[in-house]
Amino acid sequence: MQLLYTLIMRPLLQFFGFLFIVFFIVGELQGWYVGIPAETPMFLYKADHIASSSRTAKFEDSFPLSFKGNVKRGEVLVEVMFNIPASFQGQKNATSPVGIYHKTFYEGDEINIDELLRKDKGRYTVRISYADSPGIFKLKMSNSNDL
Repeated sequence: MQLLYTLIMRPLLQFFGFLFIVFFIVGELQGWYVGIPAETPMFLYKADHIASSSRTAKFEDSFPLSFKGNVKRGEVLVEVMFNIPASFQGQKNATSPVGIYHKTFYEGDEINIDELLRKDKGRYTVRISYADSPGIFKLKMSNSNDL
């Protein structure tokens, strides 16, 4: 039994201890969190993140946006920017992005955005900033072909 512990268990425990120390040190610098399986769906996740997605509206002058979730901790910032991209056919220059929607949600808030943003034909960019906010969030946007 002592031989089994010495040959297998000790190196295995040292390896897991090393991994935990690395995740803890890197996590403090990068915003990772080590979770407990009964409390979180995974052992390691990143809670500080900026997600961005763009759609180009070619046929419609509106943009449907749906974003849902619960802020368990931290804050979530939802921003929508609009700009008109450069056109090689019309020799038009691109416009700089303009914010058309901005809302911040804090710990305990329920996010339930269901908006139809009307600006013009052009590029809509949704930017979601998660600051110390783990959880499940669902973003629904139309395809560029539908717009």
